[in-house]
Amino acid sequence: MHAYSPKRPGTGTTRKADSRTAAPRAWGWPEPARHLLAALSIVTAIGLGTASLTTLGPGESLAPPPRLELDLNTAPAHVLGSLPQVGPALVDRIVAIRRHRPLTSLADARARVPGLGRATVAQIAPHLAANLPRTLAGDTTTNPPKTRRPTTNRKRRLETALATSNNDR
Repeated sequence: MHAYSPKRPGTGTTRKADSRTAAPRAWGWPEPARHLLAALSIVTAIGLGTASLTTLGPGESLAPPPRLELDLNTAPAHVLGSLPQVGPALVDRIVAIRRHRPLTSLADARARVPGLGRATVAQIAPHLAANLPRTLAGDTTTNPPKTRRPTTNRKRRLETALATSNNDR
C-alpha cells in the first residue's frame, strides 16, 4: 500500500511519498473517536463494577448454593462421578453392585463396594438423599447386628457327628 503526500501548493498534482520519510499511522481512528471510545469503556467498567456489588441489610446473607442430593441406587453414573472423592472406577463398582442388589444404607454400601472407605463415606454422606440411611459402617453405635449365616447340611452333619463322638467318651 502506498501513501500519498498532499498536493503540492500551486501545482494541483500529488506525488508519491518516500516510504523512508513518511510517518506510520499509529491508529486508524481520529483522536476524538479514540477519546470517546476510552470514555465509554471507563463508564462501562464503572457500571459493571457497581452492578456487581450486592447490598445486604442487617442480618441478611447470600442464598446458600443448591445442595447436591442424590440416591446411590438411582443416580446415573455421570452424576455419581460429581460426588467428592468418587472417581470413574468407584462409580463403575457402585453401578455394578447396585444392579445386582440395591444398596440399603451407607454401611451396606461400604461393606459391598470395594474402595468405598470411611473417609469417602463421610464426604459423600451429606450429598445423599434422605431415602438412604446415613449410618456409617464401623461406628459402634450404628452397626447393624451381625446375622448368622445358615449352616449347610454337611456342616450340620459334621457338628452332629462330633457332638455324638464327644458324648460317647
